[in-house]
Amino acid sequence: TLEIANLLCPGNTVVSGSKPAVEEVCRLAEAKGLKTVRLAVTGAFHTHLMKPADDQLAAVLGHEIAHVTARHAAERFSQSSLAQVALTAAQVAAGQSDARYAGQLASVFGLGLQYGVLNPFSRRHELEADRIGLDYM
Repeated sequence: TLEIANLLCPGNTVVSGSKPAVEEVCRLAEAKGLKTVRLAVTGAFHTHLMKPADDQLAAVLGHEIAHVTARHAAERFSQSSLAQVALTAAQVAAGQSDARYAGQLASVFGLGLQYGVLNPFSRRHELEADRIGLDYM
């Protein structure tokens, strides 16, 4: 595939495409006496060849912007703070009732908070960011 990537000025045209196609057009131009310059580039940024990357980038940016607009970080901070308060209260209560099992009870309670409260909210945030992000695309 080959396409015009940029019209710099009259007589100066940038073409882009697969390396064999670009080499062929350069060979044909040089055979007609035209000057060609092969530009060293890292990607075909001005062509349709970048379209798949554009779509992927739009999806990722939409998703991440959705996290910001939905205030997921603030919500997550609040949840983590409340979980820490609850865990501290549970440790104090367990320590006052039976000190032998206080550490084990705190561990079980901490796991319950993590897997029963915090992780489900995290999954909900990701799904919400996906839905909102699609609207932004």
